[in-house]
Amino acid sequence: MPWIVEKQFRVVLGGNTFIDTPNLLEYKGESLFTLERQEETGFLAVSCRIYDEQGRHLGSVVRNAFHPNEHYEGPKSFAISGKVHDWAVEERPSGRLVCAIKQKEAARPAELHLSVNLYTPDGFLISATPDAINLRGVIMRGNVVVGCRAGIVVMPDGSIRLGASKDAVPAGSV
Repeated sequence: MPWIVEKQFRVVLGGNTFIDTPNLLEYKGESLFTLERQEETGFLAVSCRIYDEQGRHLGSVVRNAFHPNEHYEGPKSFAISGKVHDWAVEERPSGRLVCAIKQKEAARPAELHLSVNLYTPDGFLISATPDAINLRGVIMRGNVVVGCRAGIVVMPDGSIRLGASKDAVPAGSV
């Protein structure tokens, strides 16, 4: 069954709602989450890569399924818990949440509900609990972003923008 990049959806990431915003979080010009919809079933799925604080690739979420990196040689291991449409990946033995995905009925009124604690390849922590997103002490909760090119943008200089449009004006230039 073919998958298409989705443009119409409602996703909750860290207590913030993103409606028809294809890039939930963009970091230094790269979208960290990919949303796709299966054409025949209408099933919405997310994909992302997961790194440790040293930038080593731990694994990936591919269309709502966790795939550990078989070649990872770091100190971490994982436990997966939950059900088909409501599951979580945690580090062992710390119990630290890496990724949790709720979909379908478990995510209502959204199509997907995501919580993550993951790093980018250069060690930037993305922390999105069920209630809020924390990016270097900037806490975002309860925001609704509609129809933007990117919901949250972390710029190369570390500044953060919420709701970036295609014609976003650089900070400090107005």
